Amino acid sequence: MNLSELITLSIVSHGHGALIDALVAQLDELPSLAGVRLVVTLNVPNEPFVFEVGPLRHLQLIIIRNPSPMGFGANHNQAFERCRTPWFAILNPDLVLNP
Repeated sequence: MNLSELITLSIVSHGHGALIDALVAQLDELPSLAGVRLVVTLNVPNEPFVFEVGPLRHLQLIIIRNPSPMGFGANHNQAFERCRTPWFAILNPDLVLNP
């Protein structure tokens, strides 16, 4: 069984811009995450997101754009509705992976 069958990842941006872009780029560099579903919720209207216009190498990206800001639980609950795996992990936008 590969990782994509086990876990779905969720990140919510409250205007975190560059932090979200950097984290998604780091995660997408990991071949072990090939096919893993990443749900990115953009909680601030008109928030830019670098990966909205181009495909990722490894991750399966799902973008949720809220028309108006929602709270922590509501954001991750709507991301969880897109979960098809036994595990669901919430990642903070300021997470940095060490090489």
